[in-house]
Amino acid sequence: MPSYERATDASPSSPVTSLTVPAARDRLPTLRVLVRTAAAQYALSVDGLADLVCAVDEAAVALVDHALPDSTLTCTFESDALAAVRVQLSVRTSVTLHAGTITAHRREVR
Repeated sequence: MPSYERATDASPSSPVTSLTVPAARDRLPTLRVLVRTAAAQYALSVDGLADLVCAVDEAAVALVDHALPDSTLTCTFESDALAAVRVQLSVRTSVTLHAGTITAHRREVR
């Protein structure tokens, strides 16, 4: 079952939102919907939002393809004082994968 959680750290200006779904390709449509919903709270253009959802989807596919059985995929959103949005995906994998960064519309996607 997917989960959607919003937490704030010590600074009220930097909210953190986490989404967790089973690490399986058939759950990626659910992740895309959850990412679109969570990302809508940030000041992104329509194109920026579409680019973010696409980038997260591409990264999620790569991670899911290497995920250990019965693991979960967690997607975390953070924003900073400059209104940048940082997205981090994590999953337990069977191999070592190296993190990449894509910059789109002056927003960092990780």
